[in-house]
Amino acid sequence: MRVLSERLRDRELDLTDGIKVFEKRGWAQVLPDPDEPFVHIYAEGRTLEESEALEQELHGLVEEIMQTDQATA
Repeated sequence: MRVLSERLRDRELDLTDGIKVFEKRGWAQVLPDPDEPFVHIYAEGRTLEESEALEQELHGLVEEIMQTDQATA
């Protein structure tokens, strides 16, 4: 979560519960699961396509961070 928030630092964020990113298309939020080792990604856009694009963008960032973390471990 720390690495993700650093990658998104130039965007409008709310860090109250997880990481919520706001932009013109809508918003997306990454929440860590309290019991399991994974995150939940929620997105809401003006259209279904924008919602899906926001979700995919955050999902891609999370996957990239996880791959980088595994490579350095």
